[in-house]
Amino acid sequence: MNDPIDPGSRPDQIPPMHVFLARDGRTIEFDEDGSLRRASLSSRIMFWAIAVAVLAGAAAFALLAFWLALFLIPVAAVAALVGWGLLRFRLWQAGRGVRRPGGWA
Repeated sequence: MNDPIDPGSRPDQIPPMHVFLARDGRTIEFDEDGSLRRASLSSRIMFWAIAVAVLAGAAAFALLAFWLALFLIPVAAVAALVGWGLLRFRLWQAGRGVRRPGGWA
């Protein structure tokens, strides 16, 4: 193998690791002063486009959940009123209603 970065595998090296690292094909680029080179403009635009899309999706999901919760509040209130009315009706039917001098409580 004539690779300047990895001239050959050593006995203490795991052989599949070289295949895994060589599969990517990307290289790390450095400037003349030794600092890492910044990503290209298209890479940065793509990153921010993906970030904005993820945030917009999360906001849409949160708004949908909020709308569903607001929709269910009146449904729960009506169900509670119907349940209370049925309970009072059953108590009246059984003759065990709480009677007060002014009428039903």
